Amino acid sequence: MNRSETIKQLSGELCNELIKILDNNLRSCINCVNFNQEAEICGVFNARPPAKIIARGCESWNDVAPF
Repeated sequence: MNRSETIKQLSGELCNELIKILDNNLRSCINCVNFNQEAEICGVFNARPPAKIIARGCESWNDVAPF
C-alpha cells in the first residue's frame, strides 16, 4: 500500500470514529422521537424542556419510534 492509499484508509477510519462519537453526543430534544417540535413539548414529561435540556438531551432521549 502506498502513502496515498494509507492516508485515504486512515482518513476513512477517522471519519467513521468521529461519526460514532458525534452520534453519541448529539442527543438533543430535536432528534428525540419523544419531542413534538411544533408544540416544543416533550411527550415523556408533557412539558416544554428548559433550553439546556433541549440542546443536550436527557436520560429519556430515544431515537427509536415506539411503534
